[in-house]
Amino acid sequence: MNEARKGWLSRRGIVLLVICLFVVSGSGCRGGIPLTDVAPTDNANPGTAASPSSIFTPTRPAIRSAVSPTATQPSANPTPTPPPVAPKEGYTAPDFSLPDVQGNPFTLNQFHGWPVLINFWTTWCPYCVEEMHALQSTYQRYSDRGLVVLTVNVQEDAEKVILFAQEQGLTFPILLDSDASVTMTYTGGVIPTTFFINRQGVVTAIHLGPLTEDDIDTYLTDLFYGGE
Repeated sequence: MNEARKGWLSRRGIVLLVICLFVVSGSGCRGGIPLTDVAPTDNANPGTAASPSSIFTPTRPAIRSAVSPTATQPSANPTPTPPPVAPKEGYTAPDFSLPDVQGNPFTLNQFHGWPVLINFWTTWCPYCVEEMHALQSTYQRYSDRGLVVLTVNVQEDAEKVILFAQEQGLTFPILLDSDASVTMTYTGGVIPTTFFINRQGVVTAIHLGPLTEDDIDTYLTDLFYGGE
């Protein structure tokens, strides 16, 4: 009887082992239970498969979009548009190119950034001769402050103009307008005429007729302090 019982227990153990192996292999124990392979029962309605949304809703970390800070651009001051070119007050003085009495070339634009006084004259004009000393005094008093004095002689030869300058003690630049083209552009042929031009190249004042030192000082005060 003992032998028979041992045989029964042995066979029972084998059956149980087979059943266990079957259950283990069928339940997927080796990798855990895949959630997609099981339709759990809804607790509220037993026997009813739960909806996919109630099976597993993973909590995803909040994704913060990288927001680049808005760059604040400095308020740039745009360069103002210069006024139109014309020999008139409030307009940009027309550029020109003329030689001095030694033949050296001068242009108006080379003095951009400097206050400029331009005087149109001739040696035979008594009013022009009258204002030469005032212009020379102005040149000596204001040249160290950056004032550029250019005098434009109209249709006279260099030798005559050089001799006149020496007699009058003139040391400012004297340009020769041999064909009067620049003079006609600026003054229409009226002499003496003087233009005051600020650092931006804009005409701030035009004086017709001879100048005194007081006249020039008044114009220069505006040019240096109010016309720029």
